[in-house]
Amino acid sequence: ADLPFFGECVEGLIVLLCAWFFMQRGINRHWSRVHYLFLEGIFYALLSAGAGVLLVEVRRPVYDASHVIHEQGTTCTMVVRLEDEPKATASGWRVTAQAAAIQADSSLRAVRGRVSLFLSDSAHQRALHVDDCVWVHAMVQPLAAVKNPGEFDYARYSERQGIFVSVRAREDEWMIDSCTQATTLRGRVVRFRERL
Repeated sequence: ADLPFFGECVEGLIVLLCAWFFMQRGINRHWSRVHYLFLEGIFYALLSAGAGVLLVEVRRPVYDASHVIHEQGTTCTMVVRLEDEPKATASGWRVTAQAAAIQADSSLRAVRGRVSLFLSDSAHQRALHVDDCVWVHAMVQPLAAVKNPGEFDYARYSERQGIFVSVRAREDEWMIDSCTQATTLRGRVVRFRERL
């Protein structure tokens, strides 16, 4: 599935390089007069914009083999690190997390990508904080689509934040991993924000 996309990328790159070569060797020598310098600027602006679009397309998660988006529809055991302070809901916790690894057989396979995480904890007995590592055994699901016209599109909003999947775990499907605690710079900033 990735080959047609990369074929298009290579074709686009070749076109850009040919255009650059043509401008440098063919037309550019006639633009030495100040009167035509604005045309050269327009060309290089378009060339830069085209290169930017190409780089953004290459970095899309769907083309990243180790992104968690490829686990949609599967039930797996995953290690995630909480990116923010969890928000308490009526039935548990809701938080954005960064996927770190997925258990495959007896080993861990590194993955990446942000996850919208819902952890059931009706009595709120387990305290969760930013930078906590959590083991979750649940299904990786796509974000819910809009059901009514004019409704806020949460899935589209989340995708702009880099979140493409959600995981809902029951109380017996997750646990905090106290052995792999590590404090990140973002975690320190979030904790400082919470103290304020």
